[in-house]
Amino acid sequence: MNLETSSFIKTHRQPREIPYQKCATAVEVLRMSQLPYLPIVGIPIPFQEMYKEAQALIPRMVPHRTDYEDNPGWKSLVLHGLASDKTQGAEQYGLDPEDRSLYHWTDVADLCPITTQFFKEQFKYDMYQRIRFMLLEPGGYVSPHTDTDQYRLGPVNIALNNPDGCEFVMENVGVVPFKAGTIMKLALINRHSVFNNSNEPRIHMIVHGAPHFNSWQDIFLNSYRALLESDSRFLAR
Repeated sequence: MNLETSSFIKTHRQPREIPYQKCATAVEVLRMSQLPYLPIVGIPIPFQEMYKEAQALIPRMVPHRTDYEDNPGWKSLVLHGLASDKTQGAEQYGLDPEDRSLYHWTDVADLCPITTQFFKEQFKYDMYQRIRFMLLEPGGYVSPHTDTDQYRLGPVNIALNNPDGCEFVMENVGVVPFKAGTIMKLALINRHSVFNNSNEPRIHMIVHGAPHFNSWQDIFLNSYRALLESDSRFLAR
């Protein structure tokens, strides 16, 4: 592991108090709460079956962001997006990320029918951009980085598994509490890093798109209330 990643994880993995802004609506939760993450409650997910499908796809997964960053063992495969091996945002390929005609179910969809059905029928999104399997091999790590310069609870990260010893560490937050089956909205303005200090591959999924708001607004509010009731580290400003 490089020195930057090692130092970052050592410094930031300890839990600490987390300030947030009180919110009354789902839009406020997503745009103004300053929560670093939001565990989503109320969506049943067949994560064990999805994990089995993902395991069978490991040979097809390709290196992700390893050509210009130090991220050994980080791989991906696209279920919905530009193509199964086009794992980055459309802008990285000289395309307009807002052009919805670019995004489609890839050839991978037929190889993971339970996963595909979950996103088509149960996840209640109006539109998907990218849905990706994200693999972090044993001993692999993702170097510290941010993905945006504006606050919002953005992409959804779904843990199909999360081996003991694999930690997603966020600056000034601590370890994000992933476990198998967790669905998590993340604020990726916060610097973060992942280290899989285990003997198992860690497979998550990342979802970019637009939720059907009438279906999701109660889910966002209920998830917000559940988080604040369950974790005393969150302190209102």
